[in-house]
Amino acid sequence: MNIYILFIGLFFSNLFFSQVTLTDVLIVKQDNDSLQAKMNIGMIVKDGITYIDEVSLYKRVDIVDDNGKKLYTIKAKDIKGLRFLALNDVKKKYIKDPSKNQLMSVLYDGKMKLYKQFVPSTHYMGEYMFFVQPNGEPFKVGLFENNIKILSRITASKPELKAKIDALEKNYTDEA
Repeated sequence: MNIYILFIGLFFSNLFFSQVTLTDVLIVKQDNDSLQAKMNIGMIVKDGITYIDEVSLYKRVDIVDDNGKKLYTIKAKDIKGLRFLALNDVKKKYIKDPSKNQLMSVLYDGKMKLYKQFVPSTHYMGEYMFFVQPNGEPFKVGLFENNIKILSRITASKPELKAKIDALEKNYTDEA
């Protein structure tokens, strides 16, 4: 009996704490054809903070009309890039993961690149930070390394950044 109550509670909490936002997007397909369209971006509210439900768009993008009615779906394997303005006018950019038929989030695009990949598992959706060195080679990351250790290794050749990373680490451990 308790298990049924748990499932009902999870179902209704999902309904009440998730929402969608009709958003203008720019999609560049693999054949370099550009498409300006609308899509429903899933949002998750947690502890009073609203986040984009990135998991809802890493495999496919549902194109909708002005009323939010689904028109058609574009699979991630057919998308080269996806851009839109998210909450508080934050620019979001996704590109096709070269090793998989899914999208990955572009977190930083400079001499070095930082991406967030989505790794499906049996019971949850994992997120994996993917670093690319200036020469285009992926940066090897250990399975159990945290982001601060990875950042320290990547910037080892720039000692002037050590103090900033140490400050990040202090803030990171103070929050935990």
